Amino acid sequence: MIESKINIKEKFSTKIGDITLRIDNIIVFTPNKGITSVDMESMVLNLEKFIEWAKDGPLPFLSDNRNIKEISPEVRQFVQSKLPIFCSKHAIIVNNGLSQFLFNIFLLLNRPEIPIKSFKNFDKAYAWLKED
Repeated sequence: MIESKINIKEKFSTKIGDITLRIDNIIVFTPNKGITSVDMESMVLNLEKFIEWAKDGPLPFLSDNRNIKEISPEVRQFVQSKLPIFCSKHAIIVNNGLSQFLFNIFLLLNRPEIPIKSFKNFDKAYAWLKED
């Protein structure tokens, strides 16, 4: 688990993975081993928890998407429309090469309402999320 080096305020699990609220108020999504796609049911459950955690204002969000290979258009649209409700900025961990290229094309074609950036390194992602 990527958040093991930091104290965790709260953790929530669905069939696709864990979301945690770190003590520094960064939300982290870590998929379960073997998970390569996300489903709407889990996204709705996660959103409920994200909104609860961000009741005092949007929080930085890190998602580990290295093993996620499939996101349906319906789920992608849902996530994109709901991110600004709970998220102040979004760091996404992706693999090198094609994954990062496709992510950058997606950002170019779908201008997000909040800052979103891809990383290959967790430390750099956390540092960016902590910047004002």
